[in-house]
Amino acid sequence: MALAFDILVLLFLGATMWVCWKLNQRIALLQDGRSELAEIIREFDETTGRATQTIAELHSATQRISDNIQHRIDKANFLADDLQMLIERAQKNMAKLEPHAEGRTATSRLAPSAGEAAARTRSRAEEDLAQLIKAKEQGGR
Repeated sequence: MALAFDILVLLFLGATMWVCWKLNQRIALLQDGRSELAEIIREFDETTGRATQTIAELHSATQRISDNIQHRIDKANFLADDLQMLIERAQKNMAKLEPHAEGRTATSRLAPSAGEAAARTRSRAEEDLAQLIKAKEQGGR
């Protein structure tokens, strides 16, 4: 009976050792999986950090580009307003000059006198532009 009891204890001890060995394999698998998971989490964290930095850089670049475009739009609007003002002044000057031009005869328009030819070394457009510039300078002071 003692021998049978010893064999039974031996069988239970063997079964316990086999269960411990299987448990050890599963724990090793979990630890390997845990280290792999830790590596994946670390890589994910690094990638997230790089993505966050890239988004901040893109935001900064977008802001600079937006400011540059807004500056150009403002400048274009200013130039368009300035051009509109120059056109209006030119139209007023043309309206003032038309009565003087209508009083001239056809022959005097075709063949100006020597004094007029000397005085008109600039084209009419150049004269109008010079008058506009002088008027703007006087108005700006």
